[in-house]
Amino acid sequence: MDPDLPGSEKPGAIYEYIENKKEKKEIFETDLFANRKMSGINIKDNDESMEEIDEFILYDKEIYQKFYKDLLLSMPAKKEILLEKIYTFREGIYIGAILGVKAKDKNEFIVKLENGMEVIYDKDEIEKDKDKDITQIMEFFSKAKFIKLWLGLRQNDESKEIYIKEYEDLAKISKYENKIRKYKDQYGLTWYEFLLSAMGYNIFDLNDKDREIIDKLYVPRVLSLFPVWLPTADSLFNPYTHILQITPPSTGKTKFYTSLQGYLRIGYISGIPSRARLVYNAEKNTPGEIFYSEYIVIDEIDKSDTQAFIEFAERTNEGIDSGRWSSERGDTEKIKALLRGKRLPRGIILLGNIGDESESEQTFDEYAETTEIKKIDNARDAGRSLLKEKAKSNKKYKDTVDSLISRMAIVSVVTDRFNINKIKSDKLLNPLAMHELVKIIQNEINKIAKDYNKYIDEQKIKQLGQFKDARMEDNAIKLAIKIKALELDKYLNENAEELAVKIVNGTWKWP
Repeated sequence: MDPDLPGSEKPGAIYEYIENKKEKKEIFETDLFANRKMSGINIKDNDESMEEIDEFILYDKEIYQKFYKDLLLSMPAKKEILLEKIYTFREGIYIGAILGVKAKDKNEFIVKLENGMEVIYDKDEIEKDKDKDITQIMEFFSKAKFIKLWLGLRQNDESKEIYIKEYEDLAKISKYENKIRKYKDQYGLTWYEFLLSAMGYNIFDLNDKDREIIDKLYVPRVLSLFPVWLPTADSLFNPYTHILQITPPSTGKTKFYTSLQGYLRIGYISGIPSRARLVYNAEKNTPGEIFYSEYIVIDEIDKSDTQAFIEFAERTNEGIDSGRWSSERGDTEKIKALLRGKRLPRGIILLGNIGDESESEQTFDEYAETTEIKKIDNARDAGRSLLKEKAKSNKKYKDTVDSLISRMAIVSVVTDRFNINKIKSDKLLNPLAMHELVKIIQNEINKIAKDYNKYIDEQKIKQLGQFKDARMEDNAIKLAIKIKALELDKYLNENAEELAVKIVNGTWKWP
């Protein structure tokens, strides 16, 4: 094992790491972090935008002061106001992230903005791009993290299609990498701790019981992110570690993923999506979420109708396994044309609740203490049992649950309630630095995955797991790589291979 790689330090380093925990929260006082509410600009307590700013991307002082009004109009909550401004004055400005692009016509493509708008890039409209290759321009927009767009309507065009008139890349983020690495080392953080801190979570002041709950909630969530591109043919079709997480309401599931939408191209869908919403809308001739998002979050899966669940699984199982997505009958050729021979592997994140938000804490606590779920051997079987509760005599639904569960790398079931406000910090990482942090973590994963046998004991995973399903073994390898890269083995003081096998088997911290 390479001694220079994260997570390969001798045991003494782990002991020193644990002893220095109390100093870690000083990371929030560094110049990389911005006040959650103020974000570098004086906003009065009664400002109507206060709560929206808390939900929206926060920028450093220089950028926020310069573009304050345009940033506010670019928020998802202000989408209709921005649209009305463009329709009335035939122009407007958007500042923020880009979620994805798709081809439209010769020298044209559609750009999906973080606020939900779709606008059109036409090479003929942009003077500075006249000598550039359209595929390179499209690639630039697909990777743009923080951009300013001058938008407008075409003269004498009543279609209301919005075009990009000019653009400027504002994400000059490379300057943050050295600072991020410097502060990480200075305060003794793992990449896992740095990411949670960056998202505004202070996990350093918790007692042992609360820390245990937070670990059960957030370790699986973080491990569901970041693809692992192994040097194998199968990895090209399925680099993700899909997750099903079922917890009590208000434990931060939705907030965790939606707060990362501007950085990781996460699409959010509440409830079981139709084929039109997910893959392709034949009636409107428009691509679904898989064409825009790298990760698909499907929330409130526990509330789904049994038939809707069956249909969802039937149309997504192949996509989960191999990146191939089925279309409605008669539209196969359109899907093929859109994909152009490519596959679209996507990370699937299924979220559900135990109990109801209207239940009192006492009622839920009584349920948690008496539920038969805790008597089940592992979280994987517990998740299967919870989803099957509504099955009654519907064998096809039960079989569908089994099929979907088998495709999940992580099945996380947590019966503990937790008030997320306990870990809410007043500070968040400057979003420009956040883009760089996400890039660093992915690069750490790529570095290990490229030659993973040098760092991960694959034979140990096979011996410990004794997996009957090859997919579980493959998922354990990918999880072990991410555990190393995120330094979760140091954080949890557990062997990476053993931890990965436990998580895949659903025995880690269960019940």
